[in-house]
Amino acid sequence: MKLFKGKACLICGENNMSAGIGGFTKDGKLLCGFCFGAANFGKDTKLQTHSSKQIVEYFEENELDFSPTKDIQTFLHPGLKQTVCQFDDERKRWRLTTYGKAGHNQEAWLFDYEDIASFKMLQHGKYEANCDRLRIEVEVHDMNVPVVYITFIDTPFDISKKSKRYLKIEDAVNECLAELRRITSIQT
Repeated sequence: MKLFKGKACLICGENNMSAGIGGFTKDGKLLCGFCFGAANFGKDTKLQTHSSKQIVEYFEENELDFSPTKDIQTFLHPGLKQTVCQFDDERKRWRLTTYGKAGHNQEAWLFDYEDIASFKMLQHGKYEANCDRLRIEVEVHDMNVPVVYITFIDTPFDISKKSKRYLKIEDAVNECLAELRRITSIQT
């Protein structure tokens, strides 16, 4: 969702405020919701009290600079979580951001490609023809966060595996798995 036509994030160059967070610096530069989340500023951070130069310096000092070359968004349903998985081939990094109800940022992680230890798809449903949870578990070389989940479906109700919704989600899962395979094959 592009709410600010003609404005690009001062960090990633994108215009993505769909997360409902982010905003403008005191000199009028946009910081998108994804970059705001990756910086882990906290919901009470007032961007307008910081200059764009200060924000860029913060990203550089904390090695948070990131320009996605691939962006995979997961299942979004009102009131349920959404995960965005982005890859930056230039810097060899990937970012995982999880949003909760009403688009509020809950968690964001930034990893190097070489941090990926292993990954596998996890699927759950009461019946073989249905699914209520579908995610990719990624083990990473990080003592603080040894496992992260790229969640595609996590609902209180079953989704038929024959439905258009599920098939669309399955395409995103396969795209994400292919990207993770590509990255790990480069590392070996």
